Amino acid sequence: MQHLADGVLAQLTLILTILPLAGCGLVALVLPWGESMIRRVALTNVVFTLLLSLVLVWAFVHAEDAAADPLSGKPRPEASSWPLLGDPADADDKSSSGITVRFAVGVDGVNLWFVVLTTALTAAAVVVSSECAVEKPVVYYSLLLFLEGALIAAFTARDVMVFCLCLELSLLPMLVLTGWWGGEQRGSALRGWIPCAFVGSMLVMAALITLAVTTVHSGRAADAGGQPTTMLIDDLARYTELMLAERDLESVNPNIIQLRAWVYFILLSGLALQMGVVPFHNASRGLFSQAPLAVNLIWFGAGLKIGCCAIVRFMLVLLPLGSWVAADDVVIAAVAGSLFAGFAMWSRPTVEDRLGFCTAQQMGLCVAGLFSLNAIGIAGGLLLAVGHGVGLSLFAVSRHQRLFGTTFLGSRRVLSWLGCLSLSPVPGLATLPGTALVVAGVFLGHAQQPHPVLALALLTSVVAASWAMLSGLYRELAAADVHVLLERTRDQRRTQSIRSSLVASLLLLASLGLGLAPNLALRPMRSTVRGLLERNMQAVRQGVTRGDLRGSRPIARPAQ
Repeated sequence: MQHLADGVLAQLTLILTILPLAGCGLVALVLPWGESMIRRVALTNVVFTLLLSLVLVWAFVHAEDAAADPLSGKPRPEASSWPLLGDPADADDKSSSGITVRFAVGVDGVNLWFVVLTTALTAAAVVVSSECAVEKPVVYYSLLLFLEGALIAAFTARDVMVFCLCLELSLLPMLVLTGWWGGEQRGSALRGWIPCAFVGSMLVMAALITLAVTTVHSGRAADAGGQPTTMLIDDLARYTELMLAERDLESVNPNIIQLRAWVYFILLSGLALQMGVVPFHNASRGLFSQAPLAVNLIWFGAGLKIGCCAIVRFMLVLLPLGSWVAADDVVIAAVAGSLFAGFAMWSRPTVEDRLGFCTAQQMGLCVAGLFSLNAIGIAGGLLLAVGHGVGLSLFAVSRHQRLFGTTFLGSRRVLSWLGCLSLSPVPGLATLPGTALVVAGVFLGHAQQPHPVLALALLTSVVAASWAMLSGLYRELAAADVHVLLERTRDQRRTQSIRSSLVASLLLLASLGLGLAPNLALRPMRSTVRGLLERNMQAVRQGVTRGDLRGSRPIARPAQ
C-alpha cells in the first residue's frame, strides 16, 4: 500500500498541473456545440481535478516515510521533470558552469492543502458561474481553467524559475477576467491593482533569480567536489548549507552577506505586495469589490496564499540567517498592520468594504505566525491561510445567494451569518484553530524569548476585526431584508439556486471540518515544518560559529 502511494504521489502532482491546461483546449474544441456543452466540459474538468487532489492527499499521508521531503532535507518522490533552459547535460555534469532550469513539480506538507484549496475553489467558481449567462463563455471558462493551472503550478513548483513564470502567468487571467466581466468601476480598481501586482511579482522574480544564481555559484565554489547545476529548491538548499559551512565565506564571495540581505528585503517587499498586507491592502480591497465572483473565489481564496507558501519554501529555507535576524522585526510589523486593519474596519460603512480590511488583517496574522520560527506558529499560519480561503469563499457565495433572493436553511440571513462567522475566530469554524496557533506561536517566540505584548496585540486585532464584521452584518440585516426581485418565476429561481446552495453547503462543511478537526489538516504539515526548522537552526548555528550573527539573539532549539 505504501509503495503504491509513493508512485501515485509522483504522478498525480504532474497530472494535476497539466489537467486544467488541457481543459482550456477541450473548452475551445466544443465551441460548435454551444454554451451548455462548454459549461459541462469545464465543470467536468474542475470536478475531476478536485477528486484527483483528494487522492493526492491520501497518497501523501500514506506514502512511505511521510517525514521525508525536500524542504526538510530528505528526498521525497516527486513528479517527472524536464529541462526548459540550458543544456540538459549540465544538470548531471558537475564540471559544467551552466545552470539548467527544469520543469519539476512536487508536493510537501506546506503546499499540499493549498493545492486542494485551489482545486476546490475553482470547482466552486465554475459551478456558481453556471447559474447565469456569461458573455463569451469559451474565453471565460478557459481563463478560469488557465488560472487554476497556473496557481497549482506555482504552489507545486520545485524550480525557482518555474515558480516565477507561473506567478506571472497567474496575473494575466486576473487582468482579463476583471477587465471584461468586472463591475462598473473595474477600471479604477485595475489601475490600483495592476501596479502593485506586477511590481510585486517582478520584485519576487528579481530577488529569487539573484538568490538562485549567487547561491549556485557560491555553493559550487565552497564545495571542491562540485554539485549539479540546477535551480531546484532542494538543490539550492544544499548549496546554501555548503556555502554557510564555509569557514571563510567572504573569500568565496566578498559581498555575499550584503547581497543576501538586499535579496531578503526585496523578496519580502514583493511578497507583501502580492499578499495585500498593510500598507499594500488598498489595491486588493478595491479589486475584490469589482472582480467577478469566480475571480474572488479563486484568487482571493487561494491565489493570495502563494505568498505564505513562498515565505516558507524560499525565505526560511534559502535565507535562514536573514529569517532569524529579521524575524522579530517582521512579526512586529505584521502585528502593527493587523492592529491597523482591525480598527480601520470600523470606519467603513458596508460589510464589503470591511471585508478588504479583514483580509489584510488575517494575512498579517499569517505572516506573524510564519515568522515566529517555531512549529506552532508556522503550522498555525499555514492553517489560518487555508481557513481564510474557505471562510472568504463561503462569505462571497452567501452574498451571491442574497443577491439572487434565494433561501438556504429556511432563511436567506442564515448563510450570510455563517459566512461572516467563518471569517471570525468563532469556535467550530474555519479560522479559529489557525488564529489560536498563531497567537501561541508569537507568544513563544523563536529563541525561547516569550513575547506576551505581541500576542496580546494580536488578540486585540482579532477581537476588533471580528466585532467589526459581525456588527456590520447585524446592522445590514436589521435595517432591511433586501433582495433583488428578478424577472423569473419562483420555480426558475429555485432551480438555479440549487447549485450555489450545494457549493455553500460544501464550503460550510469544510469550514466546520477545519474548526472541529484541525488535526486532520495539521497532520501532513508537522513533519515538514519540524524538519524545516531543524534545517534552519543548523544553518543559523553555522552562522554563529563563523561569526555572521555577532550580537544577535541567543541560539536555541525551535519550539515544538
